[in-house]
Amino acid sequence: MADSKKETAEKILEIIREYKKSGIDKLPPERTLAAELKISRSMLREGLARLEARGTVEIRNRGGVFIRKTLPDLSEFDVERIGIWPEEYIRYVMEIRFIVEIPASRLAARRRTEEDIARMRSCVVNLANVSFPDSGDEASLWDAYFHSTVIDSSHNPLLSRMYERFAAFMRNFIAFRRKRLKALNMASEENVREHERILDSIIRQDEDGAAESMKEHLGKNLGMYEIESPLLERFPTSGSIPYFG
Repeated sequence: MADSKKETAEKILEIIREYKKSGIDKLPPERTLAAELKISRSMLREGLARLEARGTVEIRNRGGVFIRKTLPDLSEFDVERIGIWPEEYIRYVMEIRFIVEIPASRLAARRRTEEDIARMRSCVVNLANVSFPDSGDEASLWDAYFHSTVIDSSHNPLLSRMYERFAAFMRNFIAFRRKRLKALNMASEENVREHERILDSIIRQDEDGAAESMKEHLGKNLGMYEIESPLLERFPTSGSIPYFG
């Protein structure tokens, strides 16, 4: 039974994908959709309930079934598509980075080991070596690897695991950001210096300094996209690590 529900949900998903391509946001009436899928109406309801629980559709009482406007899966993003994202998508990404990376930099300053320092220093050195002139993808790789290494240096295995998938996507996001830097004639040297300041604070175990340097670095990213976010002004960088509850 579980397999048949899953198969039904997948069949409905195929229709949803086609409808999305055509800009259609509402599914046909229950009787029509069941006939199209060649399944019973009760089986259709079970499949739709499964998709509603996943946030794919919204079932409105007497109003029909509507396709939810959801963000694409992270694995589907690529550099070319990032360039045409709506502004709010980029803001969502940057807000995630603020929420995760600033407190993580504080933890990294508190808990880093000599091995962590060596890894972060290697990232910065390699980033500098490939930034003059900017070698594009390789510079983006070292940039993203530095931020992932800061996360790992917090020595919170759950945080590192949660960030893994996001980090893979971040490489594409940073690659696009670096292209934007070049288009705006913004110096790669300053980007390298920002990473050096973050690293220096972590080495000195200056938690406030690490958080402030990370906030400054991420804040310039927001400014580059001319995006305003309350996090830029209100996010704490001193005192205890904020509790998000």
